[in-house]
Amino acid sequence: MNYAKKILLVEDEKALLDLTAMQLEERCSAEVVKAESVEEAMQLLKETQFYLVITDLKLGDLSGLDLCAHIRETNPVSFVLAVTGHQSLFQLVECRSAGFDDYFIKPVDFGELARVVDSLWLVMSRWLKFDQS
Repeated sequence: MNYAKKILLVEDEKALLDLTAMQLEERCSAEVVKAESVEEAMQLLKETQFYLVITDLKLGDLSGLDLCAHIRETNPVSFVLAVTGHQSLFQLVECRSAGFDDYFIKPVDFGELARVVDSLWLVMSRWLKFDQS
């Protein structure tokens, strides 16, 4: 099936990756493509167009900040959301400077995340005129 609502989810903790993907699929009726590293995500981005990427910030050698910079260079129309386990004003400023559209603290409130994702679909549907069903 070809889904208009396709999300790239990047998280190196497998259990959290699977749980978040399941929540997004159920709450947002979206297809979620999972990646466990920035390198894997970058490969997927070469192969498929994603208009929404949700990424953890701490991912090993390369971070979610590196991934966001790559996305901003290659597809500036995409929305990119950050997820982190550590909240600080410095990190929030760093995320905004890197080009993230929003920032979530772990444990993520899946209801709040779903509301943000759904609002982004509305923007994307207007921008890109794709079917939301």
